[in-house]
Amino acid sequence: MNLQDKDPESLSKVFERQYMWIHQRWSPVGDLDLLTEVAAAEINAIDANASSGVWHDGEIVAVAFAFPVPNEPVLEIVAETTTERQPWGTEFLAEAVAATLRVTRRRNCLLRFDGHMSDPHLHPVLSALPWLRRDPLDLVEIP
Repeated sequence: MNLQDKDPESLSKVFERQYMWIHQRWSPVGDLDLLTEVAAAEINAIDANASSGVWHDGEIVAVAFAFPVPNEPVLEIVAETTTERQPWGTEFLAEAVAATLRVTRRRNCLLRFDGHMSDPHLHPVLSALPWLRRDPLDLVEIP
């Protein structure tokens, strides 16, 4: 389901939860107030029609946020589950990514996924996709 009709404040909270667990091991959040500000700004920047979420038992469990890249025909996709230890996380995330792919397939734009090989759900989802390029995942990690 796309995020077009979802409340920006609740999506900001989802972004915060997702960001916190993804970065916990290698770059933990130190300032929760700053994260709240950044999350609100990030949600205001998404293409809500191209962004997708998956709900299970009334709660959002996986999300693919699509961010337009200024002056380029590119959407940057930040996708993962909303908690690290999500049962069926890979399947839920695959649903969110597939929904974003369905919406964007006729837009004539490049999708660039922001992720890491260590992402427990995103990496398996992306690894299962056919690619046009040999090295589909750019990884930059700063210790």
